[in-house]
Amino acid sequence: MVPARLPGPHRIPRPLYLGAALVGVGLLLAGIAGRQAAVREAQVMEIVTLRDQLQQRLEFAYTVPAEIQAQGPNQAVLTDLLVRARDLEARVFRVPRKPQPGSVPGAWDLELDLATATAANATGHFASALQSLEAYDEKGAWALIPDRLGRADDLLQVRADSLFGLERWREAADRYRQIVERHPARAGVGLRLAECRFRTGERAKALSLLEASARTLQERATRELQEGQFALGVSTLERALPLFRRLCDQEGQIQLDREHVAVLTSLAWVYAAAPAPGIRNAPRAREHAEAACKISRWQSLAAVEALAAAHAEARDFPEAARVQSKALNLAPPAQRARIQSTLDRYTAAGGPTSVAPAAN
Repeated sequence: MVPARLPGPHRIPRPLYLGAALVGVGLLLAGIAGRQAAVREAQVMEIVTLRDQLQQRLEFAYTVPAEIQAQGPNQAVLTDLLVRARDLEARVFRVPRKPQPGSVPGAWDLELDLATATAANATGHFASALQSLEAYDEKGAWALIPDRLGRADDLLQVRADSLFGLERWREAADRYRQIVERHPARAGVGLRLAECRFRTGERAKALSLLEASARTLQERATRELQEGQFALGVSTLERALPLFRRLCDQEGQIQLDREHVAVLTSLAWVYAAAPAPGIRNAPRAREHAEAACKISRWQSLAAVEALAAAHAEARDFPEAARVQSKALNLAPPAQRARIQSTLDRYTAAGGPTSVAPAAN
């Protein structure tokens, strides 16, 4: 039989035995804690991704004019924002948090609080959003930490959005201004800053910001269309359009009529002749082309041709031929052959057998 206790020098001292047991328990607990930390980190990183996506959609929504937000696809955008916000709130709630009284928030705390505040902004609870970020003083020592994390702009924007929603225009403008200075291509933020300037009576600054945002969207749409991203390009142009309209309605902004006509004409052409059939929309093409022709007093060749193409897309070839004849009147010699060829196609497809050049 094996003795229950080792004799003499072979006996394990009790302190060593207890120490080994404690080490084992410690390693086990450390392993459990490590797994819990890994799970929490994965949860937070997923929340970070979802929060960033929600903020991007909010910024997109800034550029959708109020008068069309309730229409068709734009209503779907707003509904999507609410669904995403609710999902984000639920995910943040499931992450365990054990804040210590008087302790400085950590990196994960910042991410979770940003997510909570972004979701609150998306659902219109602006005061609650501000309250979620109370621990983060932009002018105090904590301001350095978001900067190192690349979150300084996010903290500024979420807080600015809350202040904007509460109509605290000057406070919101101060934060939007800091973002625009570093990221001038962010049209949505520029529009928010422009609106703040309008509200505080700084009209000249507001118009300058509005023009910059409009041009940014126009340039972005041009790149998207050139890359064949027609749905994205159309969406961007539709957001730029009311900005140019607003600018042209302002005293002293008549010089922007040309850009306004260019945006209308681009939209008309895409709706009338995009290679992707799902993008084509004859009524929208006709609406934008007619507006471009009216603003340009029927002197824009591209706008008149776009209107003819819109009628052709609607299978109204007699009207397409009639309008294309107007374009022939406007055409410089180098383009007359091309425009005549298009006119011949409209006529052959069902237009009048003889179309005389129409008077403007």
